[in-house]
Amino acid sequence: MGNGRKFFVLNNRSRLGLFALLGCCLLAAACGQPDPPPTQAVTPYRADWVIKSRIDFRRSYPLPLESFSLSVPFRTGSIYGNPTSGSFPDAVVRANYRFKIDLNQGHNVLLSSLVETRFVSSGLRVEPVDTRIARVSPALTDPDEGSSLGITNWVNPATDHTLMLLYFDRPARVTGDRYDIEVTEPGYVWVEKPPSPALGHVVPKPNDLVLAFFPKRNP
Repeated sequence: MGNGRKFFVLNNRSRLGLFALLGCCLLAAACGQPDPPPTQAVTPYRADWVIKSRIDFRRSYPLPLESFSLSVPFRTGSIYGNPTSGSFPDAVVRANYRFKIDLNQGHNVLLSSLVETRFVSSGLRVEPVDTRIARVSPALTDPDEGSSLGITNWVNPATDHTLMLLYFDRPARVTGDRYDIEVTEPGYVWVEKPPSPALGHVVPKPNDLVLAFFPKRNP
């Protein structure tokens, strides 16, 4: 009886020791594993990247809401030319033709799509030369086919001057071809294109901003 009871106590101690040994081994194995790769950093939310505007139909009557979609693609690597990306942010047009674009949406996707800057116009130059540029190019498109229904331009109603919304990945300067665009930090800038001979330059975001639409043909 005494020997049996003694054997039972030792058996429990042995199990506890075995569990402790296994725990130490697992902990050591875990400590020996490399750290997982860090996830892609998310850009802090920028309230000034939220655009509230309205569609201004020019040379046409307002289109029925169900007859078009507002897409927001980007042209990367230049400030001119057709879009080179899909539509990153969502843009819903309300009954009064007002809409909101939140450029914080899909920003990391934009960063991964930036390419070497190669201007369509040979007269444009950028410094530093490795600057990456993108132009926000909203468009009214056919909801079924996705084809463009006309030309859209950002416009400052106070001056009726055309604007461009550009993204720069670093401080930079673009000159030539009637432009002198100086950017002091990464992010979006509004560039006004006044009549000649004035140069296109960075301006503050207008208090009132419209997206002028010129149809390919009158409905």
